[in-house]
Amino acid sequence: MSTFFHKFVNKLACTVLLAGVGMTANAQTYSENFETLTKNTYGTDTITLNGVEWIFTGSLAGNSTADYKLGNVSVRMAGTTNSTSNTATSKIQMKNNKPGGIGQVSFVYRRYGTSTTEGEIQWLVQWSPDGNTWNTLDTIVPTANVQTYMHTLNQPTARIRVWGHGFTAGTANTKRMNLDSLVLTNYATNPAALYLTNQTPIGANVPLATDSLTATFSNAITASTGSVKLYKVGQSTPVATFTGANATISGNKAKFSPVTLQNNTAYYVTVDTNTFTYNGAGNSPVSGTAAWTFHTVDTTPSVPTVTYRIPYGANVDPNTDSISVTFSANITGGAGNVKLYKNGQTAPVATFAGSSATISGNRAKFTPITLEPATSYIIKLDANVATNSAGGNDTVSWTFTTRDTAHYTSLNENFANCISTAIGVFGRYNATGTKVWNCSNFGHNDTNAVYINGGSSATASEANSDWLISSRKFDFAAMTNPTLSFWQKRRFGGSVTRTIKISTNYTGGGDPAAATWTTLTVPALASAPDSNVWSQVKDINLTAYKNTPFYLAFTYECGTTGAYELTYDDIKVENKTTGINTVKGASVDLQVLGMPTYNTIELNIDMKNSDKLEISVFDMMGRRVAVHNHNAQAGSNRVSLTDLNLSTGMYVIQVMGQKGFGTVKAVVR
Repeated sequence: MSTFFHKFVNKLACTVLLAGVGMTANAQTYSENFETLTKNTYGTDTITLNGVEWIFTGSLAGNSTADYKLGNVSVRMAGTTNSTSNTATSKIQMKNNKPGGIGQVSFVYRRYGTSTTEGEIQWLVQWSPDGNTWNTLDTIVPTANVQTYMHTLNQPTARIRVWGHGFTAGTANTKRMNLDSLVLTNYATNPAALYLTNQTPIGANVPLATDSLTATFSNAITASTGSVKLYKVGQSTPVATFTGANATISGNKAKFSPVTLQNNTAYYVTVDTNTFTYNGAGNSPVSGTAAWTFHTVDTTPSVPTVTYRIPYGANVDPNTDSISVTFSANITGGAGNVKLYKNGQTAPVATFAGSSATISGNRAKFTPITLEPATSYIIKLDANVATNSAGGNDTVSWTFTTRDTAHYTSLNENFANCISTAIGVFGRYNATGTKVWNCSNFGHNDTNAVYINGGSSATASEANSDWLISSRKFDFAAMTNPTLSFWQKRRFGGSVTRTIKISTNYTGGGDPAAATWTTLTVPALASAPDSNVWSQVKDINLTAYKNTPFYLAFTYECGTTGAYELTYDDIKVENKTTGINTVKGASVDLQVLGMPTYNTIELNIDMKNSDKLEISVFDMMGRRVAVHNHNAQAGSNRVSLTDLNLSTGMYVIQVMGQKGFGTVKAVVR
């Protein structure tokens, strides 16, 4: 198929192209399909192709299955400046000027192979009158799609080269390009001769709805007697033929319709020299026959493959009640089964027929399932669980593990085991917006942390509300004074509202709004963390909550006027052992004076610095039953908490300031 195309183009270039430029057969258009190229190394060498000498550097014969080629061989260019066999930039360069000059330059090109590791990088198409001074015609960038290059040079003394540009020296050949079907027409003695400047459709992935061919010329045109023909590549009989008189002409543009294109098919178009004329140069005909190629898009549906699945991975919520599978295309239920196994067991604990799925577009849901905590499972999809017009899915299986719902009795999270759905011992819940908590590679003392960013700049952001919630309850009853600390930093500017919350009735895995949450008083959260500098927030006393297991949550909320990126790391709860009557904070010594009563508690607060204090009284259920504000001076401060109306029992008094923290227990008898 491709061999025929090359023979056709070569014959066309050597005969018909001459008619438009008044040249004799002694100075023919040069056409090269590289089928005789046998060079198999990237080293520099001089190669003769169709009577013309070329300097090949970092270039060889591309004849593998990964090489793009119209026949059996194309040129493969390495795209490196310094490999073991290539001491100069990759290029193919004419050693001498082309007899007859150069009118139009054209070739097809594509990135080597289909791997995304091949760089889409710049190459220069250049010409020179003497081989010393080179002038750039265009910069081209190969992609995964086939492209056609065409440029009218029209120089009587010229040679060309395709030359790598702007690469970093290296030995890896991961920037390769294939080039094929090179055509150099002759210099036109009449500069006003008519020539083709643009054409559509061209290149790859042409829509099947395309119903016409369009050719644009250098000047306004008049219809003549020649023909425009549309061929399938590999066939000698055109599938559509138009004369110049059939064209819809507007100035320098001609449109030919209708055409009907087939799926995933390669085509080429030819325009005879006398299809149009240009009156400005003695009724000069078209300067050469154009032969451009294009390939229609492949709309054939592919068999569905699994792209997303739930449940998956570690720390899956045991309350998950369904299996959800997303495929690469819209589906219908098939004859295969979905089976849920406990790891290590041969009998499934649940089986669903593909036909029983609840299907929405490309997503299938199978329900109900019942999961056990701290258990490893396997899900297996038989072939043909989901089908479309191309067939059914292949067999697929994956594993997941449910989280242990037993209470955590310690917390020391450095996020070393962070994945997006299980952020260490935490999980995420997105209440508003599309931004979520994610794993970070820039930790406090290592390469692991957790972060969220709701903003795109200091003045622009997406309204967002997100929770980072422990995957189980914490039970710190074994600690005397459980104390929370963590490290924080930010990047960028903007405004964020942050809180730390505790809930004793949250059930895990769902919407936290359905539970009751207590917001801890943490003054450090009232302002933004330091920019790009880690700082520690510490001495957050959890004693009031240690007798009832609770969920711990960190929240992040922003509006639309700009938000900073927030990173947390090394979240810990430690037992700060102190006496019953005094707990020392960062700079606060706190003592209960005398015997507390139901109505009054006397305190002595020693301060290193003056500070505005918030003094809270909590019962053993974690409820704040009284609050008192006091402007403390450096040194000893006697404070009376009155009108308390307390019941008999133990209470925790918490003192929070901008510069210090402290707690103490008080027993009302």
